[in-house]
Amino acid sequence: MSLRRFLPGLVVLLVGCGPKPLPPQSPLDTAPLHYRRGLALLEERQLEAAEREFGRARALDPHFVGVSVGEALLAAARGDFDAARRQVDVALQRDNRYAPAWIAAGRVTMAAAAAREQDPEQWLGEATRAFRRAGELAPDDPEVPYRLGRAYEQALDLKQAEAALARAVEANRSPWTEQAMARLERLQQAERATPGTRVGLRLALKDTLTRAELTVLLVEELKLVQLVAQRRGGAAPGAFSAPGAAAPGASPVVATDLGSCWAAPWVRAALACGVTGLETYPDSTFRPEQPLTRADAAQALQGLLLLLTPDASLATRYQGEASRFTDLRADSYAYNAAALVTERGLMAADQQGRFRPQGPVAGAEVLLAVRLLQNAFRMEF
Repeated sequence: MSLRRFLPGLVVLLVGCGPKPLPPQSPLDTAPLHYRRGLALLEERQLEAAEREFGRARALDPHFVGVSVGEALLAAARGDFDAARRQVDVALQRDNRYAPAWIAAGRVTMAAAAAREQDPEQWLGEATRAFRRAGELAPDDPEVPYRLGRAYEQALDLKQAEAALARAVEANRSPWTEQAMARLERLQQAERATPGTRVGLRLALKDTLTRAELTVLLVEELKLVQLVAQRRGGAAPGAFSAPGAAAPGASPVVATDLGSCWAAPWVRAALACGVTGLETYPDSTFRPEQPLTRADAAQALQGLLLLLTPDASLATRYQGEASRFTDLRADSYAYNAAALVTERGLMAADQQGRFRPQGPVAGAEVLLAVRLLQNAFRMEF
């Protein structure tokens, strides 16, 4: 038998040896349905549940291109960017006109760039080309301008980001409309805060902050070290103080858990300033990676107000009054700070009168409060 006559039979044999689809248990038990559910779970960061859905999709239809797309995004969420790129390649080889595969290509590029802290010129072109190709294939899919907007946001190009997100918002009643509107609001809030540094802009765009990131924001944007020196009669306004330099007259405070923390110089600088609300815990730890709560932010802002004004009564002014919040007792440790910062317009309760003390605080909210403080006290550095 010649090789040419043998090869077709070999191909048939190999295909026949591939995985056999699992019989569905219901007309609704389909690979596309489980794929879409897996994507939704990924958005909620439920990675194991998403993996089960993508696995079910593969079992039902091993050749469904969406399986590779889902597994690519799952690998990227877990930080395995090589595996993610391989799955994207598999998806595009199966169907290079499948728009979600191009969206996944752009998202994987973005995720890898963020993890590796790459400059925009190293990744933005590749990501936007992938999203634009997806837009050519699916011009009415609002996810495309949403993802394109997030790419420009990651690159700190806010004008391009706003333009793309606005296109996603125009697709009314789309699942992406609400997310696009939320991001637009965050971008506009960040712009109102007018960050003075790229570090400040990056932090302003974050939905949540850590305690370490708060100290970076205050040292870089409020110029905390210089401010403390000025108020306590040290260096002249505008004098440069490197991260880690204590304000004159400040007692050194040592946090035992900074170790190799990336923000250690800024945390040490903030601790040396001795501002109430920016302290170590009783066990001498700072817990730099602990998420910042609204109660934490209120106490730090209260400490700054105490620094900037001669009125020491601010620390206890609201004690003993009836609570002005529906979710925070007047005898809570954070009540005075919450009442103070809301009365001064630095933070706000929601429409239901809740302060949400244990809720997260966005970077733009903190930076806006910093700008309000600077304007109120006419601080220039």
